[in-house]
Amino acid sequence: MIKKILYCTTSVYLSKTANYIQVNNMISAFENKNIEVYSIFKVIKKFKHKKARLHLIESSEAKISHYIYLLKASWKSITISNKKKCDIIYTRSITIAFICQIFGKIPVAVELHGPFSSKLEILFAKFLAKKKILFFCITKPLIKYIKLHVKNCECIHAPDAHSSKIVKLSNLENYYTNWSSKYKPKVGYFGLLNNQKGQKIIEGLLKYCDYARFYIYTLNSFKNNSPNLFGSGNLSYDKSLIKMNEMDFLLLTIVPQKTPRDISSFTSPLKLYEYSATGKVIIASNIPVLKEELGNEKVFFSENTVVDFCNSIKMLSKSNVIRKRISRAEIQLARQSTW
Repeated sequence: MIKKILYCTTSVYLSKTANYIQVNNMISAFENKNIEVYSIFKVIKKFKHKKARLHLIESSEAKISHYIYLLKASWKSITISNKKKCDIIYTRSITIAFICQIFGKIPVAVELHGPFSSKLEILFAKFLAKKKILFFCITKPLIKYIKLHVKNCECIHAPDAHSSKIVKLSNLENYYTNWSSKYKPKVGYFGLLNNQKGQKIIEGLLKYCDYARFYIYTLNSFKNNSPNLFGSGNLSYDKSLIKMNEMDFLLLTIVPQKTPRDISSFTSPLKLYEYSATGKVIIASNIPVLKEELGNEKVFFSENTVVDFCNSIKMLSKSNVIRKRISRAEIQLARQSTW
């Protein structure tokens, strides 16, 4: 039985990224099971803290600093896990797992969210597979990808989860009724916004979809003068969760970029589960990984064009039957996907 875990992350401590939020939620989940978690995080600037099990390593955004961090974090993982007599070293980094397996004495496990970044990582993964190290993969397509490159590896399907408060059905009664033809639904997007996240689709919606009110809250800079944009900016994580519940529809746009490190074919976004907890219909990009993970009933799929997303918003506004069916399926998904 596992009583102590050394969790070596590549996340920047206290950042607003999904990576940090996921890791922090997972650590809390372990601790709720009375498991001691010793964590290692990256920081851009040193600062003092009073958490005995938290260890911070100063780094920067430069590429060379990332590799230096991997080496420092690996060494710290080995020393702390030995000193504290941990049962396992858990990480999202193939490189950290490889170094800890070579030089450490504690068993290792790896959580994967995307493709290998290099041929060297594939070699590291093959070595780990021979040592019977477990690979926890966030989606089924990722498992297929890993097994294609690493024969005889042990993969476990471990989809993401959330810690959001799940809406009560009684709070959605008005949402399930017929809406006036004059009503303009509130459509929200939350999180990082770039080409892979569907920025061009969002910009097109703001330009052409004048029968909806849009609220775009991103981690990066986003400026748009569209009269259809009713709210934007950078919210704290807690405020984002509150704002999601105020929307009528939530956008989950993902556009594959066909680059070596593109995660679009393997992704299971955290906000999918946070969105589902609101019971508001998610309008998602129709990409294979989401179809395979969710089926056809848990979100409303749209092709990756501005026209299709516009038509989806219009149709959902007119059909309370579809809204109710998908909303209830999402709530069920949220209940099955908590930490």
